[in-house]
Amino acid sequence: MKALYRNDQMITLVFCILVSGSVWMSIALALIGQPLQWGLLGRESTLYIAYLIIFATLTTVYLYQKATVIIGPSRVMAYIYLNPAMIAILLILFDQSQIATNIIPGILISTISTFILQKDSNRSVIIESSLKDKEPVS
Repeated sequence: MKALYRNDQMITLVFCILVSGSVWMSIALALIGQPLQWGLLGRESTLYIAYLIIFATLTTVYLYQKATVIIGPSRVMAYIYLNPAMIAILLILFDQSQIATNIIPGILISTISTFILQKDSNRSVIIESSLKDKEPVS
């Protein structure tokens, strides 16, 4: 993302990402040959899909792209690994759901990998800044 970013408006990049994702999904559906059967969806399901498309997807993609430009891709990827764990925590808090015991190792692995990626990205930032500060010896 940082390599392709040329001070474009973030909403333009988000729009291009979502359109290209739709094109790739359409190609995959055409190759599989599975009809979508939109007629089977009820009104409530259609509203849920619209919510996911408009609010959740646009907001998430916008925030991830903006964060990638600002803090870098490795840190954003580290935070993305926490999404499943955060969903599990939200389900516990708001839905009073129980987490299955076979999901807990995945949450722990995601959390540990996030800390490792954050540690590595901090170290690379320190190394890059120290290399920029040093002047070449003539």
